[in-house]
Amino acid sequence: MTKAFKIRKSGNSNIATIPQEVKQALDVQEGDSIRYIIKDEKVEIVKDIPQPDIDALIEESINQYHVLMQELVEK
Repeated sequence: MTKAFKIRKSGNSNIATIPQEVKQALDVQEGDSIRYIIKDEKVEIVKDIPQPDIDALIEESINQYHVLMQELVEK
């Protein structure tokens, strides 16, 4: 598929329409994130796969550990 789309102004941003065929190919829908990969003067668009927040996961694990240790001490 080859189709041209104009870039429009929306507030302080520039926007372009993502055609339905592209959304289907990327398996994205409204609310999903996409990532632009710029390489050798070409741009690749891919679905952004959210990465877990490692710091939050570690903090949650530490908190669970402390709760469990406190419960053991109280027994």
